[in-house]
Amino acid sequence: MTALIASGATLGPVMVPGPWQNATFAALAVVMALALRWMLRMPPRLWAAVLTWQAAMGALAWNGYFQQFDQPWRALPTVALGIGAAGWWASRPFGGSGRWFLQAPAWAWVAVQSFRLPLELWLYSLFSTGVIDRRMTFAGANADIAVGLSAPLLAFFMQRQNRWQPGLRRWLLAWNVLGLGLLLNVVMIAVLSMPLPFQVFTTEPANRFIAQFPFIGLPTLMVPLALMAHIVSLRRALAQPRQTPLDASA
Repeated sequence: MTALIASGATLGPVMVPGPWQNATFAALAVVMALALRWMLRMPPRLWAAVLTWQAAMGALAWNGYFQQFDQPWRALPTVALGIGAAGWWASRPFGGSGRWFLQAPAWAWVAVQSFRLPLELWLYSLFSTGVIDRRMTFAGANADIAVGLSAPLLAFFMQRQNRWQPGLRRWLLAWNVLGLGLLLNVVMIAVLSMPLPFQVFTTEPANRFIAQFPFIGLPTLMVPLALMAHIVSLRRALAQPRQTPLDASA
């Protein structure tokens, strides 16, 4: 499937995701939005704010706002705002506005990262149909699939443990640090593959699809969620006394 997408003053034929790829991504985004509320127990008002944010991002993407790649101040500060807000909120004190971080079981903050497995498989489907470059996938420089594969296993062992064992704690800390590194890696690859004035990875196809609807949800919902989950999981692991029971609800 091809289309003409504006890149500054330049128009050129590029491949865009097909209908089934659109539907698959939309379904995954809906699942992630629901996971925020019912799996991670995000407060209703904050969840409503997230949905409002997503609606605004979707509307801008639908109208082509982010597709003016010669004007990077359109997309980059907007995406940075969402990621920065997620990181800031995840650092809030547990006893204050961040008290809801303790309401979901600790394993849930790990299990939610499982979405990165279907997301990486979806990205590979984009590569196989010529929408993105190989570098953006696990067949290239993106190893983020390792987090998606390991998240359900680690969450399972956490759920089965009735006490925090030193070995499990070390695995959890290392896993979160590695996950943050892989997340940063794929974000940098995505940004530097976009046809922006400072593009580094110039191999075609460039990363244009990310500016379209509904895929704007990847940097504005899924990346912030992954970041938040890693930070909260790390903080909870560091705050939990070593030999205390792992409460299923905290």
